[in-house]
Amino acid sequence: MKNKLEISVISKIQDLLNQNLSFACFSLPNTRAWHFIFNTSKGNKKFVIQSWNKEKFVLQSSTYYTIDIEDLSSLSFTNNFKSNCTYECSKKEFSELVNSIKSAIQQSNLKKVVASRIVKTHKSNSFNISKILSSLGCNYQNAFKYFFCFPKEQIAWIGASPEKLLIQKRNIASTMSLAGTQPYSNNIKWSEKEFEEQKLVTYEITNVLESLNLKYDVQKLKNQKAGHLAHLCNEISIELNSLIESDILVNKLHPTPAIAGLPKTESVNFINSNEKHNRAFYTGLLGVENFFETNYYFVNLRCMQIFKDSLSIYVGAGITSNSVAENEWQETKSKANVLLNVLSE
Repeated sequence: MKNKLEISVISKIQDLLNQNLSFACFSLPNTRAWHFIFNTSKGNKKFVIQSWNKEKFVLQSSTYYTIDIEDLSSLSFTNNFKSNCTYECSKKEFSELVNSIKSAIQQSNLKKVVASRIVKTHKSNSFNISKILSSLGCNYQNAFKYFFCFPKEQIAWIGASPEKLLIQKRNIASTMSLAGTQPYSNNIKWSEKEFEEQKLVTYEITNVLESLNLKYDVQKLKNQKAGHLAHLCNEISIELNSLIESDILVNKLHPTPAIAGLPKTESVNFINSNEKHNRAFYTGLLGVENFFETNYYFVNLRCMQIFKDSLSIYVGAGITSNSVAENEWQETKSKANVLLNVLSE
């Protein structure tokens, strides 16, 4: 049974939701609580969203509201979304993109490019944001779960990102090098291509840290569980100095080779010239500032945009000289299933 304080907080959140304010709710990795921040354009609590093309949005307030995961079902969210307008490429088109990347790698200094695509699915009448958030919270506990909505612009995204970009508290920070995707099991056999991809990501991140004269420590390679999937991961701890602000480091790290490729500038240019869809907020960054004296930033992965009658799930795969188009297609299908499985529950 909820006490009066819990009922009061839920009632206040619902009242603010009914006012059609821009807002975000999120749950930090390995926690059950959900925090809501409504934009008032003032205050030191911030939910930061940055698109692939570096367009930045900030939801700002001096107050946030916290409820437990079980209380999400008590809330009613907006259902006012844009009409459908995203491009979904075919398997043939995606294979052609993969092969064009492999050709570019052979003919230039490119080492890796991340190819992405959109998976569109029908939004059923039973679509329920509270239920989806609850499912993400239960099934993807070590991810950053979120939902943000700009009601007046009819923009809404939801996701559960497994990739930490930076967590910073005072002069101590951490990031991760994440690459490779396999179904999770106790006996994962990683391929040479996946180990190569992982090394490229780690190499670039440590190069950035060294260019800023920051001390760091790369921890032992491990399997990072993300729902029914696993990724190769190196946790990297960082000692910041007084000259480096967290937002400077974030923008130096982003986009990482895990979402763009190597070299960074050339891979980003290739993506912008050859992908037929707009990545929008996919592979951008998002996070919160000044929560519990800590700044949290994550890469926007395992995410989807909500439309009036459909949902657009964004997925990608890292392409190197050893890539096989069919394998990369299957990898993107596995990633799409993270959210498709949640929708089918």
